[in-house]
Amino acid sequence: MARPRKVDRKDRVPFGTMKSKLAMDADTTKRYADAGKVLRWVNDVDGGTRVKQAQTGGYEFCTAAGSEVAGTDTIDEGNMIRKHVGSDAKGHPQYAYLMAIDKEFYEEDKAAKEEVNKKVDDAIKGGTLAGGGTEKIPGKGETYIKQADYRP
Repeated sequence: MARPRKVDRKDRVPFGTMKSKLAMDADTTKRYADAGKVLRWVNDVDGGTRVKQAQTGGYEFCTAAGSEVAGTDTIDEGNMIRKHVGSDAKGHPQYAYLMAIDKEFYEEDKAAKEEVNKKVDDAIKGGTLAGGGTEKIPGKGETYIKQADYRP
């Protein structure tokens, strides 16, 4: 017979179950969702240019409030949530930063990306997609290039 569940019992995360290493806890996710934000992990690659591109696009660093389950192995200056995700070519540590963007901007970006995808799909279906095929590369001979050359 199962034990009755206590009304004031805190939700728990079962130990030993499969979960993503970058999955955030419910409190952090809810905190940003209530503020109208969408979360995304951004890898700090190419000397920080990827993170700077995200900031230019409207993303902001997420800060720790103390309840975080993921991303707490290291917290950067300013209380930014980050997670060690590997090493770069020189062996320096590489981090992914948790960033958030206004849901309105996220939806705009998603719609713009879908518009480009639709144009590519239409070109493929219509047989008008340029690019791909065989190309001569100086010093390397003839090589098959698998790419789509399109302009939205």
